[in-house]
Amino acid sequence: MLQFEAMAIGGLGAYFVFCRKEPIHAHRLFSKPLQALLVLLLAVRLFVHQSLAASSQVYASIFDHPVITPLLIMAVFAWFIINVAVNERSIIRLDSRVLNYLGGISYGIYMYHALVISLVFVPFLDDYREAPELPMTILLHVTVAAFTVIIAALSKACFEDKVLWYKVRFQAVKDEGQEINHANKCIANASGSLAA
Repeated sequence: MLQFEAMAIGGLGAYFVFCRKEPIHAHRLFSKPLQALLVLLLAVRLFVHQSLAASSQVYASIFDHPVITPLLIMAVFAWFIINVAVNERSIIRLDSRVLNYLGGISYGIYMYHALVISLVFVPFLDDYREAPELPMTILLHVTVAAFTVIIAALSKACFEDKVLWYKVRFQAVKDEGQEINHANKCIANASGSLAA
């Protein structure tokens, strides 16, 4: 299912981040007590949701509703991403070299993961069916993750960084009050030389 409402909630979160007038940590939505409450809500949703929904009618009516619950969870995840990414006083810190590196190659991870799944899974489909389920599932996930990161890293080093270098080189620059890009300058200079 396409969930355009998730993209809309993410867009509203981005609008909030870029159009705010005060620091994120000064907003009530990002106070430490509310952070603790919403992180607890996410933990409950991820780890004990099924058992709570089965045992409590009140919980199920609020957190297992077919329309309200997905919107609520999308909003809480958008809040969580903003909190971890922008809030200097977040109770959860995810800054590390490994995660920063993975963030740098995240476009490649996004672009290549489906291809890697096909390359790893399809040729060995019969072997996966015959093997014990848990070990093969773990092996499949580890193999796909490793190859995806390797291919994304190679793509970043060999392709994406070069494209970004050209982007910076041909980026618009100010020239006597007007914006003209570097490529247009080179063309104008070459035309002037040819005319002379």
